[in-house]
Amino acid sequence: MLKRIVIFISLVASPFFFMVLVNELANVPQQSSKYNKEYCTWYCHNVTCLHFKASYNKNPTDFKKQNKKIFDGYVNGLHGNVLGLNYKNINLLVFIILYPVLGSFSLWNLIKRLK
Repeated sequence: MLKRIVIFISLVASPFFFMVLVNELANVPQQSSKYNKEYCTWYCHNVTCLHFKASYNKNPTDFKKQNKKIFDGYVNGLHGNVLGLNYKNINLLVFIILYPVLGSFSLWNLIKRLK
């Protein structure tokens, strides 16, 4: 049982370890809400990504079409959801509560099968 718990905690903690590594070791441009032609900023996240639009118009591959459909569905779901939640609350609900809980249950069920 102790072996299973150690494996479970190690696997659950590993994404947080990688998050710290990526955020602390990577050399990234300073965050900005202004549009920049060279790279994406918070403008792309909050308003629209003109980089993707230009790339999509120039070369609309199947992969880009699929991503556009997913992104458009996600954005429309955020604005027209039945719960009346805003973007921040939905992200907290999904990425901080729902995904970790479902992932932990799934992971624990896999680890329980170890002999």
